[in-house]
Amino acid sequence: MMLMKPKSLFHSVAMAAVILGVTFTVMLIWDLAYLPWGLGFLLCGGLMFLHMRRKRQLADQLLSKGRRVAARIVRIKRHTTANLSFSSSRGRAAARSPWTVYCEYDWAGKTYSIRTEYLWKQPSPNSPDLTVALDPAAPQRAVVDTQTLRYVAPGF
Repeated sequence: MMLMKPKSLFHSVAMAAVILGVTFTVMLIWDLAYLPWGLGFLLCGGLMFLHMRRKRQLADQLLSKGRRVAARIVRIKRHTTANLSFSSSRGRAAARSPWTVYCEYDWAGKTYSIRTEYLWKQPSPNSPDLTVALDPAAPQRAVVDTQTLRYVAPGF
């Protein structure tokens, strides 16, 4: 394609549109090659989002309508491989690691085990009022009520 000197502003805009149109067409064809990958990642992300939302809805339903039973702490684990790092106002880097509490509860003569989601505050091993909300029809389906869990006061 031979480039000519535009005669007016309209001609210069038209020439730019032709050049850009060819460029956009080539880019569009190139980008369409990645469409299956993009759709695959979008589908995976959407399914994970729906799964997490459904899980949260079930936990909320159990916390509001489930049967409450006492639970006891078996173990507290700190996940040091998962860090949330940030800089403090003093310039020092601070890192926070999440915690998980493993609990047991009894229902109808059977003992069940459960764990919490990640907790970003350090739980106390002494939580005598810890409760679990469960579904009486399916007692293995339960959620720890983290509002009844005691936490260690942060040290300054």
